[in-house]
Amino acid sequence: MPLQIITANELCIGKVIYLNASNIWVDNLTLARAYDIDKEGIDISNITNEVIKNNNVIGIYTISVRQNGNEIIPISMKERIRSLGPTVTPNMGFLPNSL
Repeated sequence: MPLQIITANELCIGKVIYLNASNIWVDNLTLARAYDIDKEGIDISNITNEVIKNNNVIGIYTISVRQNGNEIIPISMKERIRSLGPTVTPNMGFLPNSL
């Protein structure tokens, strides 16, 4: 099984966040804690239940990643895009008051 990291969204603004080795949410993917679930025998649900109690986060789940030196790279394209931040900025698209 590939390495796993725990991700979520910050409740108030929806920012993508990752759990680090100190069980603190960070917004930098390279600071996330990568778990080798098979080798470490870790129960991710115990970790997520603990951090839910003390944080304003939603949508907690794990994603598969690979490591290249210090770099953590999500395996799925969706998570690669998500880790880079919004693909749309406020100055793009239709503005309702511009009619």
